[in-house]
Amino acid sequence: MTSTLEGRDLLSIEDLTKEEIFEILDTAAAIKPRILRKEDISEYHVLKGKHFVLYFEKDSLRTMLSFDSAIKRLGGTTTVLDGNRVGLGVREPIKDAASVIEQMSNGIAARVYHHEVLTDLAEYTSIPVINALSDVEHPCQTLGDLLTIREKMGRLEGVNIAYLGDGGNNVATSLTAAAGIMGMNLVIASPDMPKYRPNERLLQKFGRNVRVTDDPKMAVRGVDIVYTDVWTSMGQESEKEERQKDMHIFQVTEELMSLTNNASFMHCEPMHRGEEVTHGVASTYRLNLLKPQEGNRLYSAMGLFYVIFDGKPLII
Repeated sequence: MTSTLEGRDLLSIEDLTKEEIFEILDTAAAIKPRILRKEDISEYHVLKGKHFVLYFEKDSLRTMLSFDSAIKRLGGTTTVLDGNRVGLGVREPIKDAASVIEQMSNGIAARVYHHEVLTDLAEYTSIPVINALSDVEHPCQTLGDLLTIREKMGRLEGVNIAYLGDGGNNVATSLTAAAGIMGMNLVIASPDMPKYRPNERLLQKFGRNVRVTDDPKMAVRGVDIVYTDVWTSMGQESEKEERQKDMHIFQVTEELMSLTNNASFMHCEPMHRGEEVTHGVASTYRLNLLKPQEGNRLYSAMGLFYVIFDGKPLII
């Protein structure tokens, strides 16, 4: 089976169909146990002889490490470029820099402040461009989350998720699109203010699967997964006090978790314990899926790169 993902960009979860997401998740799920058993995976070296640029304007641990490790485990090599030093669109036009990157690499994963950098890279290069986080979306985080949810629940369709916090941030936006595509049920609980409002276009498109409320207790009642993110993202530091004031009732607490369907807790991390989540919830192994969620960033990245560059997804 040849995938339609071969050679494609991934700038948004909406770039993927339900079937393509399953191709990535199934490939990740086939590779994961081999790595956990420390087996030789040289047969999966579909990136042998290929070189990739990791361009990061924002700090990163999980995304950087998962991408770098995924590419190298699949036989490829990487160059990490510091956005502050390279300065796409600052030191020189993105079009000119893209020409250099295209001639010297087989693909680029970019973590940027402004989504337009990604769209420009995609426009001016013929190599695959992967969104490693922008101000609009975080699709690779969501792929890892979907793998984690499927492992926990045995399915995606019909799973009930509550997201508490900034409904318009990049993680919430990708999760909203994924819920609609995969048939999950998502309730977003955020302050009733325009700046925290989820993406209106996505609400119109996926309204059958996504609801919005400003009542966190209503949002979590009976759900399978409670998900949150930091209240203040990189680049929003000047708004920190205002956001803490607006968001305080949306903190994930033991009381809120008790209203759920014995739900698991998820967070894209890094966490600010004592802000968006209490120390108790964050530290209770019974409740949280943080460790598998962290590890699955690697396996979902491997699944993504495998399918895009080999074109033949693995089947469990």
